[in-house]
Amino acid sequence: MFKKIIAIIGICSFIATFLFISHGNVNVSSQNQTQIRGLILSPALQEIETEPGQSYQIDLDIRNDTTDKTYNLIHTTSTFEAVGEEGVPVLKDFGPDDQQKTWIGYPEPLINLEPGQGKITQVTLSIPKEATPGAYYFALIIGETPKQSTDSNQVLINSSVGTLLFVNVLGDIDKQVSFDQFELDKQIYDPFFDSMSIKYKIRVTGNAFLRPSGNIFIGTQESTGAITLNPDKRIILPNSARQFQTFIPADHQLPGFSSETSNNLKSRNIEAVKKPWFGQKDIEAKIIYTDANQDVSQQIVRTKVIFFPWKSLLLVLILIGLLVLMYYIYKIISVKIKESKKSAK
Repeated sequence: MFKKIIAIIGICSFIATFLFISHGNVNVSSQNQTQIRGLILSPALQEIETEPGQSYQIDLDIRNDTTDKTYNLIHTTSTFEAVGEEGVPVLKDFGPDDQQKTWIGYPEPLINLEPGQGKITQVTLSIPKEATPGAYYFALIIGETPKQSTDSNQVLINSSVGTLLFVNVLGDIDKQVSFDQFELDKQIYDPFFDSMSIKYKIRVTGNAFLRPSGNIFIGTQESTGAITLNPDKRIILPNSARQFQTFIPADHQLPGFSSETSNNLKSRNIEAVKKPWFGQKDIEAKIIYTDANQDVSQQIVRTKVIFFPWKSLLLVLILIGLLVLMYYIYKIISVKIKESKKSAK
């Protein structure tokens, strides 16, 4: 009897080891953290919505986070534009016809910071009365004074930091919002074990920028849970689009079987979403924004998805098959043990 128990334990251990090696994900990672000390500027981003003819004072907190370097700093101003599918702002120089290049002033053009010293520096924004309504962008740069090297083989790097300033001048503003894309990574999900990946691209046309707000719903807007449409609060520049991606977690995750997407869920600002275990449902996304008349408007897009617990059923069938296999193996081992005992006698 003892030999039978040992044989069954050995078989179960072999099957469990095979399943773990086949399906488990073992991730080994090492990370070296290197802290680069230098200039720190805050805030990193500011938004202003204003009438023409208004003036503003913007306070920037600049800090020398080194222990042995003195900085001689100057202010410069540039603008930026949206580039690529992600719509990331990229700096560029003002064009000759850009009216806003004279709107920024620096009462204190030069800043000297000793090691560990911080300072509040002021920037003035003056909107002329004849300013055309719409969106304007400024990159307020604080950096080292340019250095010249007499050695042709030497490369000098000037440190600089910046704040992005978004300005919407009110008036005859035209803003249209639409979905360029709204898709799931697949159309059939096991609600118990599959995390859903949703990609969507939002386009803004007109002359005003937009920070999208809204939600993604399963079924209808009366659902018990929702996902924030723009959890990182990103801005879309006019006449450009930005790609977004978010996740809906699985209802359950077995230890060692968590997907890569489910590991990132904590940073996605997700509320509880109740998914059906079987059936076809709509996935609906809604953007809420103000239109040209400053009235609240919205855009809605939908796609369909099928929930079917096929992985759960497959797991049950595999477990039943393993039990049947273990039973037959046990019977075979029992017969061989009996035959060996008879031959021994």
